[in-house]
Amino acid sequence: MAGHPDVHAPAFATSTGGWDGEARLFDGREWTVDSADDGHDITVSIHGMQFADGRVESRVAVGGLCPDWPISSQRARRLARVLIAAADSADSPDEMWP
Repeated sequence: MAGHPDVHAPAFATSTGGWDGEARLFDGREWTVDSADDGHDITVSIHGMQFADGRVESRVAVGGLCPDWPISSQRARRLARVLIAAADSADSPDEMWP
């Protein structure tokens, strides 16, 4: 049998990959911490794996940070708020995602 037609994609997933045996990858919500002055945005996103039994394991990914590009304290606070929201979403996706 190809895939697992009885297992619906997670409601919060923005995209899902094909089944690879007993699991498939998915992408979820993404946040952007805009840069008004230094030209590079920081992104925070949810990615994870769904198993054939319906279980979901989510992780938080951060892009756009570089040790050569320090960020202001104000932007660091915005990033901290976004990271907390993303961690909450990864832990409780059904409660955080419409």
